[in-house]
Amino acid sequence: IEPDSLQRLIRYSWPGNIRELENVIERAVILSHQKVLRIDERLLILQSTTHESKAPAELVDFERQHILQTLASSNWQIEGENGAAEQLGLAPSTLRSRIRKLGLQRPRSSTPQK
Repeated sequence: IEPDSLQRLIRYSWPGNIRELENVIERAVILSHQKVLRIDERLLILQSTTHESKAPAELVDFERQHILQTLASSNWQIEGENGAAEQLGLAPSTLRSRIRKLGLQRPRSSTPQK
């Protein structure tokens, strides 16, 4: 975790419980393409404006688009070298779970199947 991000997490008042911290870190991991995790201030602001069971629609939409773009760039290859899970820094099972939770589906090919 980037030192500034770690300080941000330490300074933040976690009014709920450990699940709030888990949610922020999970979202940061999903949104990150770096080896060093950076916690954007916006994630903490969004976390403070939401209830534990309901993420803000804007953040969910951003997460959905980020995962879709990564899936498209990997041609929907989830596992393996250069697969979407590797690009996102997630376990393939975690990515599959997020795909189901977000209701994502692979688009049909524009070329007719033979």
